[in-house]
Amino acid sequence: MRILLLCTQFRFIGGIAEFVDNLASEMLLAGHHVEVACTHYGVAGAEREPLSRLPVHSLRIPATKRPSLRHPERLLRLRRGHELAELLRRVRPDVVNSHVNQWNKLAAIADGARLACVPLVQTLQDCYGGDWSYPAALKALTGATVLCVLTESVRNGLARFYPPIASAQVIRGGVDCARAAQSVPFRRARPYILTASRLDLSSKALDVVIEAFAAICSSHPELDLVIAGEGADRARLTALASELGIDKRVELTGAVPRATLWELYKGAQFFVMASRRPEGLGLVFLESMACGRPVIATRSGGVPEVVHDGEEGLLVERNEAPEFAAAMRWMVTHPDECNQMGQRGLATVRAEYDWPRVAGRYLAVYENAICSRKRA
Repeated sequence: MRILLLCTQFRFIGGIAEFVDNLASEMLLAGHHVEVACTHYGVAGAEREPLSRLPVHSLRIPATKRPSLRHPERLLRLRRGHELAELLRRVRPDVVNSHVNQWNKLAAIADGARLACVPLVQTLQDCYGGDWSYPAALKALTGATVLCVLTESVRNGLARFYPPIASAQVIRGGVDCARAAQSVPFRRARPYILTASRLDLSSKALDVVIEAFAAICSSHPELDLVIAGEGADRARLTALASELGIDKRVELTGAVPRATLWELYKGAQFFVMASRRPEGLGLVFLESMACGRPVIATRSGGVPEVVHDGEEGLLVERNEAPEFAAAMRWMVTHPDECNQMGQRGLATVRAEYDWPRVAGRYLAVYENAICSRKRA
């Protein structure tokens, strides 16, 4: 099968990019021909290397904009998918799977697939940004041959605006259990709590994590906080740690290679991430669980579908430092229960979220989309 995967910022650190990269790698291992098309922009310093050698095409995906008194021309139904259609005609995939999640780009994607007569599988990974109630976004969803969503939370959120999506197939993200098992704990002089994400305070409440860690520092002087990742808010986080007097206890590693990140998961006492914007799912939680590490997370979006409070980790109701500090303190003072949570998380991901299983579910969707187009 010839497959084209479509996303934004594939060359940069991010959950959707990791999702697409792992899915592409599994499809290649299964003997399929896979190529990726993506937008070229991203955060400088947050570049990433793909897991596999595969063709990656740069693509401009025009956005649909709301009409206004100053821009009445936006009422015209202009075709916006010509660039994608031209790429599809060159690549000649049997199916295109879009993981672009911006509501205002869906029309161009649906239009391009239609012009090139290629079945479109549209995967929606969250529903928390943008104006999903805008008619242009809803109409674009009708252009997909098959709709998939990352979690039930995403499906329920979008069904409020577009009822047919209630029947969309839920395929949650995956994790490389084999790579997690092969990794060894990171060697560090002092034990540490780990956070890993893009350093973007508009979506990740990393400032709350630092403030929470500051609250437990004095009672746990042996413990550090390690933050892996890069982004525009690095300087703000560094300044915050300094203001709180814990700059010697907080390490911002910057972007790290995938192999090192696995080691960091494996060597951590536990993983913590506070999400300012609801997560579609949060692959970092699955990755931590695959390394046998329990997690602390904000109870929002699709996170409670994979992290059950008191089972694989702890869920915090609000992004407030005292609540996260209480969860951190419990983890540190209950090592046996903490280890049991990690083992339960490991069993969960091995049974449900190993990437070969997830890729198999997507392959069945692709086959269904191709057959549906042929019948039409």
